[in-house]
Amino acid sequence: MSSNSETNNKPVYKKWWFWLIIILLFFIVIGSQGGTDVQNNVQDDDSKLMSEVEWTNWGDDNSNQQYKIAVEVEEYQGDIIQAGNYKITQTNTAYDEYTERIYNIYVSNQNYENFEDVQLTDYIGSIGGPQYENELSISLEKGQYVYVSLVQGGQNGHFKMVKE
Repeated sequence: MSSNSETNNKPVYKKWWFWLIIILLFFIVIGSQGGTDVQNNVQDDDSKLMSEVEWTNWGDDNSNQQYKIAVEVEEYQGDIIQAGNYKITQTNTAYDEYTERIYNIYVSNQNYENFEDVQLTDYIGSIGGPQYENELSISLEKGQYVYVSLVQGGQNGHFKMVKE
């Protein structure tokens, strides 16, 4: 009986289960630090998604008069935005017969390689010029594309799309 009471009187740091707990805590701490790095990588990937897109200084040639963005589409080479509600605005509002600009906005679930292939059914509205409003609100889901076309106007157009 004396040997049993002697083992119960050992200091806690000399007991086997104490060291097992210490080792487990050590691995938990190390593992949680590794998990933080993984979480940071995920956040870095999310930061590649934009919530604001801006176009400016569009020229008179056709290559600079269209713009396309994907909504959270992987491996898309252009700009990628987050799904959500957006307000599209034209910020140059001083109109005259030389500076009036009109933008047509199209939203589709299909990626068209050439802008000419965009369907009329994808059209959601126009902004700019004295006959249209200067802003348009749209709701975008993952997998959709936004196509913008400058249909009237000259250089130095400025157009903005901001998540609401």
